[in-house]
Amino acid sequence: MVFRIQLLPPSETFIAAQAAAMRRFSPFFVGWRRTAGIELPQATSWTVDGGGVRGKLRELRFRYVGPTREQVARLRARAPRLVYAHFAPDGYAAMQLAEQLGVPLVTAYMDST
Repeated sequence: MVFRIQLLPPSETFIAAQAAAMRRFSPFFVGWRRTAGIELPQATSWTVDGGGVRGKLRELRFRYVGPTREQVARLRARAPRLVYAHFAPDGYAAMQLAEQLGVPLVTAYMDST
């Protein structure tokens, strides 16, 4: 699972390219919400906030309380091997999800030097 808070801003083509280059795994993108930018197929992505007021409430619950049993079951059905988050805030945001899925969390950090 590739976790990004926002799926996926136009400046993050490198994330889509990394996922496309995977040979042993089929990436599945998970995030809090979609943003204008790189389009990801519905079959290979899922966001907590599906739109509207109800979607925003689902996102807030996920952020502050954690994923629901239904959300964990839905994602567990995809048989993830790990959660791969980009950047520190996303790693922090994905901690509860990885723990509830029972898989490791790997976070990529960018060095700006």
